[in-house]
Amino acid sequence: MNKQLNTLFPNPFWDYSLRIYGNAAVRDCCLMLQNLYRADVNMLLFLCWRAENGVPTTDKATLTAMIGATEALRSGLVEPLRALRRSLKTSLAAESTHTIEAMRDHLLTTELAAEAIVQSRLYQNFPIGNYEQPALDPEPGLAAYMQHIGHEPAIAHRQAGALDKVILASHIF
Repeated sequence: MNKQLNTLFPNPFWDYSLRIYGNAAVRDCCLMLQNLYRADVNMLLFLCWRAENGVPTTDKATLTAMIGATEALRSGLVEPLRALRRSLKTSLAAESTHTIEAMRDHLLTTELAAEAIVQSRLYQNFPIGNYEQPALDPEPGLAAYMQHIGHEPAIAHRQAGALDKVILASHIF
């Protein structure tokens, strides 16, 4: 499936996301920020990718534009698919486990395609330019994003720092 999505949505940000999200610690941290703090994992990964490519911390206007560029896809496509996939875990528990797992797998494939569309939009609308710039620490950009979505500065920095440390510890960044 990933190869098929790479063909449909070829870009280095998608490749980066697949690589970094493949690390269990990064995935767990991203999902914790998503589930507890309503952070958009695609945005978290995009800000990390931008920092890795030397793009300075994103300003408030650009964060607003990034969120706006993806909000309809996120709320109208990604989140409903995710909610449906998750609901199958409990709502149809009496059905055949094999049938439910097959349905969940199909929904996951569709959800990944929706995520690839979101990432393609970010990549196309917010180019980073030169790839030869030195990497920057992603924590300031992540903290700015967490504040932008409504978290207090101290909490935002703690959340951003957690993801930053996981990425650094995983030797992926």
